Amino acid sequence: MCTRIVIPLPAHPAQAGGFDYASFFNAAMLAGTVLGYLGVALLSKRFAPISSKRGIHALAAILAGCGSLGMSLLIGTASPEGVLLPGYLLCLALFSLGNALVLMLWGELWSTLATGTVGRHLYSSYLFAIMLFFVIRTIPEPVIDIVTACLLPISVVILRFAEELPRRVKPKSEAPEPRVPWLRALVAIGLLNLAWGLCQKLVGLSAPGADTTLNALLLAGFLLALLVLFLLALKPADEPLVMLKPVMPALACGMIFIVIAPDAWLFVGDGIAITGGYCLDMLIMLVACDMAHKQRIPVAWGFGLAIIVARVGSFIGSSIVLFQGPLSKADIQAGILLAAVLVILVGFVVFTESDLQKIYQVAPAALLLDTSIEQRCKLVSQKYNLSAREEEVLVLLAHGRSGPYIGNELCIAPGTAKRHISNIYRKIGVADRQGLHDIVATAGSNE
Repeated sequence: MCTRIVIPLPAHPAQAGGFDYASFFNAAMLAGTVLGYLGVALLSKRFAPISSKRGIHALAAILAGCGSLGMSLLIGTASPEGVLLPGYLLCLALFSLGNALVLMLWGELWSTLATGTVGRHLYSSYLFAIMLFFVIRTIPEPVIDIVTACLLPISVVILRFAEELPRRVKPKSEAPEPRVPWLRALVAIGLLNLAWGLCQKLVGLSAPGADTTLNALLLAGFLLALLVLFLLALKPADEPLVMLKPVMPALACGMIFIVIAPDAWLFVGDGIAITGGYCLDMLIMLVACDMAHKQRIPVAWGFGLAIIVARVGSFIGSSIVLFQGPLSKADIQAGILLAAVLVILVGFVVFTESDLQKIYQVAPAALLLDTSIEQRCKLVSQKYNLSAREEEVLVLLAHGRSGPYIGNELCIAPGTAKRHISNIYRKIGVADRQGLHDIVATAGSNE
């Protein structure tokens, strides 16, 4: 809904000194979606979980579909002066609320699934979305409005089927909640999205037109396909940490390449930066849902807060450019470099990989209930027929150790350590660290 490539926005009347309708509609879309997320997040404080409310799925589908169709028709078929602003704002409100409800419903589902499942599916879904984008562009214009209006209702239908997926094992004992540096995480989310929004708006000024954007999206799709294959092949035990690794390098390197590359190759830097932005979105969704679930707060509240901060950051970054007036090429390049520096500072100072590791590391006290970790691991090993070496690996996993640490501790190759971890997950029947810790924490307790 935010792109002028699929849904044609009113022409830019800058030559006549008129109002910039295209920028207005883009800004209104960003602001409207932020308010939609805020409204749903506030409602979730009283009505949680949202997915348990009768008729909420149908309501989300109707609001999103009707709002999308209304906005498309008003923008796509009218001249800038002929757009009925009250009607557009009403449709925007309907769409924003429906869109937020759909995403929050998915978030509540993601929070109950193993992170190993969610992360790989998120990457695959973004890749599918890019493919769908190019398919939709081939549809004749009169039909595009109807097709785009059906996308979110279709997502709700898929959600109903996805609710039958296996759920994460819930511990029967009360374990201490993980310490989450919420403030630092939210500041990092806001600053990274500010840099992302600033860069994308400046790139649009540097290379206006659809060709650069389309080539950049094609490259982003190719890079996402490689990441999907990597995750499917590696099946990492600490998937959130793996998903963090490409975010800052892709954003910063993509932005720098935009500045130093010739105009003909600008799409390469833009495609790399877009990949980093998408990876950032997916990481926010995964970790926010996880943390909300672990800290026993409404998922739509914790998840919604993270999404709101991200969208506000993008809105501020985009708005900075809108209020600057005409910019020279040197100004544009300086702005993109400033965004790259901001990304680097966030990655090294505000929120680092070690901060994310601390969030997912389970404190030994969470497992020390009435017996030791080693005793609980032995019970699990006996129940699931683990080998002696696998039991050693299980003890270290229960202490929150990473794969490389386990390899060094036991003097085995990294590949061997990963194989032992995969075998343990397979034998026990879990897909991520949280599921494993849940099994260990409840071992020996009365059924």
